[in-house]
Amino acid sequence: MGDEAVAVASRIKHMIEAPKSPALVAGYFDNTSSFSGGTFDSAGTNDPCTFSVDDLLTLTMLDGGLKPPAVRALLGPGQGRLSELLRAIPHDQRFCEARGTLAAPPMTCSSNSTPSPR
Repeated sequence: MGDEAVAVASRIKHMIEAPKSPALVAGYFDNTSSFSGGTFDSAGTNDPCTFSVDDLLTLTMLDGGLKPPAVRALLGPGQGRLSELLRAIPHDQRFCEARGTLAAPPMTCSSNSTPSPR
């Protein structure tokens, strides 16, 4: 792993282990808060193998947006090819456990589910 990746992994580990992190994460997923985390599980169809208008709604909840050409690329005639690529991603394992051509950066999952550098 390169120096930059090690530095990023170290910063992530520091944030995860911060004393306030559990409360912040709980607040993010609390549907009564002003944060959007808990909404992702219930908004729309959540089909992991297609891009849909639901995904665009989710993007706006993250204060993100796409320009019209990107929206057309995701929802237009090329949508079938994108769905094919999404189906190739394993959905039955955690991201940090994925291996193969679609693998995550070299990380390993510790027993507490926190990815850590190899």
